[in-house]
Amino acid sequence: MLQVKILCPQLTDAQLFGSDYAKHIELFQEKIGIHANVKPYTITEFLSTPGGLPHYCQMFSMWLESPEALQAALTIFSMPELGADGIRISTSGATVTLIGLVG
Repeated sequence: MLQVKILCPQLTDAQLFGSDYAKHIELFQEKIGIHANVKPYTITEFLSTPGGLPHYCQMFSMWLESPEALQAALTIFSMPELGADGIRISTSGATVTLIGLVG
């Protein structure tokens, strides 16, 4: 099994990101073909700690059954559109994508 994580850096405009992110998730679900009531992913919002704000404000996590499932997801015609929209809504720079094997 694979896990895909996308980390979003702290935001310069959290209010704008909040409204845009909801639309981005709707676009993601539509393009990937996920029913609006199904959420095969989690979104973790990071909180401030005594040391201050963490470098990232939130993390998107999704599990895939195999490397082949990941490759199929990456070759979906809409993936460039989804990636560009993700970059557009990040108000403080590029996101970080991590892909790992879950053992």
